[in-house]
Amino acid sequence: MLTSLAAVTPIFLAIALGWVLKARFFPQDQLWSDLQRLCYFVFFPILLFFLIAKANLETLMLRELSTAFFFSVFSLVAVLLILRRPIMYITGTKGAGFTSIFQGSIRWNGFVALATIASLYNGTALSISALAFLIIVLTTNAFSVIVLLLYGENNHSGFSSTIVEIIRNPIISAGLVGLAFNLAGLELPGPIMKSFEVIGAAAMPLALLGVGAGLKLHEALEARTSVLLSSLFKLLAFPFIMLMWTDILGIDGIARSVAIICCAIPTSASSFILAKQLGGDTSLMASIITGQTLLSILSLPVIIAFFG
Repeated sequence: MLTSLAAVTPIFLAIALGWVLKARFFPQDQLWSDLQRLCYFVFFPILLFFLIAKANLETLMLRELSTAFFFSVFSLVAVLLILRRPIMYITGTKGAGFTSIFQGSIRWNGFVALATIASLYNGTALSISALAFLIIVLTTNAFSVIVLLLYGENNHSGFSSTIVEIIRNPIISAGLVGLAFNLAGLELPGPIMKSFEVIGAAAMPLALLGVGAGLKLHEALEARTSVLLSSLFKLLAFPFIMLMWTDILGIDGIARSVAIICCAIPTSASSFILAKQLGGDTSLMASIITGQTLLSILSLPVIIAFFG
């Protein structure tokens, strides 16, 4: 337990530093928005391309891991949809509120995931988490859009533009290009790959500062029932569903540990953007994002201690 706590402490200290910097020294929203865009459009796509393009896909158990991630997401989506009415009754929410609980339960903060895996394991584990990044972003975005279209409050006027943005997502594009490079046996010259490694290394610390800057602590105490319920699904149920699928598919070792930890990461800050575009409850979404990030300080070391 102490080992796992020591491993994730630097992650949450970096997030806390981001919050302090925003609250006390650099309150300008534009500065942090630009930093987050730089990570999203430049640093993380380069990092993902580098990790996937150079990975040994045979040792990563590509087929088994892809299957495990897809069916874990699908299983949790099925549970949430089956329990939709009880969830809405318990939390006192309507359709838009349910979409925010749904997003909070299935989406993940890939920036926190990669930083956590990097603090625990070697390059192979990072390649596994990069693969997870690609699969989870694709599947959870698709399911989130569908649920928002079914239960969100707007007239779906943002649907086409949202779909275009998902398709054009630079992280997805970089991951797919890296995978294509790998499968085709292509290689970039050594100096270029080295430069990608150096540039990608800037992604994680800067992204963690951005995560901290985006936290709104006063909102974490609002809608406590919804925050706690979505956190129960995301931080506890999701990793146990992944545990079940890794056992079924015979995935073990580091691959199993990384897959489970990836599912125990708090929800994505970009969930707020999707909620705003497609009629979700943005106030509730903001509360869930902040609340889950804070609760994961307690839950993530426990998951790592048992399965890491």
